[in-house]
Amino acid sequence: MKKLLVFGIILTLIFGAFMVTVVTAKPTVGYKKHLEKITFIHYKRGFAKPTCNNNGVCEPELGEKKNCADCKNGGEETSNCYGFISRGFKWKTTEDFYINPANPDGLSSAFIKNIMIVATDEWNKYTTFNIFGSAILDNSAGWGEYNEKNEISFGDYPQTGVIAVTNIWGYFSGPPGQREILEYDIMFDTDFTWGDATVINMTMDLQNIAVHEFGHGAGMDDLYTTSCSLETMYGYSTEGETIKRDLHTGDIIGIQKLYA
Repeated sequence: MKKLLVFGIILTLIFGAFMVTVVTAKPTVGYKKHLEKITFIHYKRGFAKPTCNNNGVCEPELGEKKNCADCKNGGEETSNCYGFISRGFKWKTTEDFYINPANPDGLSSAFIKNIMIVATDEWNKYTTFNIFGSAILDNSAGWGEYNEKNEISFGDYPQTGVIAVTNIWGYFSGPPGQREILEYDIMFDTDFTWGDATVINMTMDLQNIAVHEFGHGAGMDDLYTTSCSLETMYGYSTEGETIKRDLHTGDIIGIQKLYA
């Protein structure tokens, strides 16, 4: 399935809390397909909140600019509190994911693996299609490059207030029926202390953030409307938070529509 490592000119477009990279690929039947990458940056509450300047331009802390109409959200958010990266952009096959458990907080491999299983099961249980496959421990798993493996790891992202970052590769342009997710990588930022917030309240709850990030891996977009703050896909989090562990009404409606 994942056989096109592509060539040509890379065009990088910046959209608020995520970045899209388009790489020219070989033509397929009916239209030219492009392998694309989108990067979701999960901020701690209070960081990188988009604002609208006097010139009518949206200015997140990253310095990227777009129209003020896009300040709240970069995707297809609806009044029902769910959004898709793009319509029809989803998995067409079930694939395993690989976990590098190395972390500075002394969390065991068994604990981390179990958290990732619980997080993916939270999405799988609401669909007839099995979105996520098995969890496999792999000390070589990393983040940031397209290599035909879904990888989970811990690392230091070079920006303040970033909790986690998810890269997703696939085809999310063109006819919706031909859009497809090919790979995702998730990195949990080691600037935070990770653990179980029900045991130590002021840690960053790994399960809480993992469920959110796997939502991106399934094709779901961030939400930034405050009326949607109870949803797992709400774009901000903080230490001690556990509300994202369980999918909320909008999350469930959205994932079921996407994988109908």
